[in-house]
Amino acid sequence: MSISQGMGIYWFVADPDGMIAEEYTDWGGTIGAGQDHEFISSGQFDLNKVGKYTTWIELLMGPEDNPQLVDKYVGDLCTVIGLEYAGTIIKKELEYDETRGDIPVY
Repeated sequence: MSISQGMGIYWFVADPDGMIAEEYTDWGGTIGAGQDHEFISSGQFDLNKVGKYTTWIELLMGPEDNPQLVDKYVGDLCTVIGLEYAGTIIKKELEYDETRGDIPVY
């Protein structure tokens, strides 16, 4: 026997400093057997800090006013690695309209 029941989701993404980069919640309403509901955040966030981003995701089912937690994931989302620049600047030049000159150009 299959039954229809409410399904919702909650998640947040924390940046390497522990600040919330994104928070999302959605209640999919009543979902029946064989049906699905896409939980897609309308927001976006930048991975603009070096370090580990973490996430907390909860899947909830039952009535919206008293849902039960049925699954949870808490852990790493990704790690952003900073670029390492190696080398030495030998000469700084600027080319503009086929004219080349040392920087600063006067």
